[in-house]
Amino acid sequence: MVCGRPRGKRPRAVHARTGKVRMPISRGGNAEGDPDGGTPRVVLVVDDEPAIRAVTTRALELFGLTVLSAGDGEEALRIFHDHWGEVGCVLLDLSMPRLDGERTFDRLRELDPAARVVLMTGYPLSEAEGRFGGRGLAGFLQKPFELAELKRVVEAVLPATG
Repeated sequence: MVCGRPRGKRPRAVHARTGKVRMPISRGGNAEGDPDGGTPRVVLVVDDEPAIRAVTTRALELFGLTVLSAGDGEEALRIFHDHWGEVGCVLLDLSMPRLDGERTFDRLRELDPAARVVLMTGYPLSEAEGRFGGRGLAGFLQKPFELAELKRVVEAVLPATG
């Protein structure tokens, strides 16, 4: 079983919290994670909820992307540092223990002022804008999100490759 479904069956869409299937997605990319055959496009998924991390990671892999994951901000910073120059986008949960999303965002920006960070949260967009307004957030994903929305936001944020 992968993401609560029999192996070989493609998901239609997976609800980030429940794993319920909703809509068709397309599989793309090559084995290296880049649909154009260039350098791999890497996304770092940071969320303290293992189920959300797993479902999001699996969806991004189905989109042909290379995925790294972290369970909290401190782990995310280590991974980002260890994979310096490889991470094209960070999907960052707002509420996490040890180092929350806001402090993790600030530390990521200290490491790389051009880091592309997409906030994932169950809080309303207005709260995220209040906390991150004018700080260069690359995007926002409201939990629970559809796979089509995940793909749209990540593709818009990832740098072009070739």
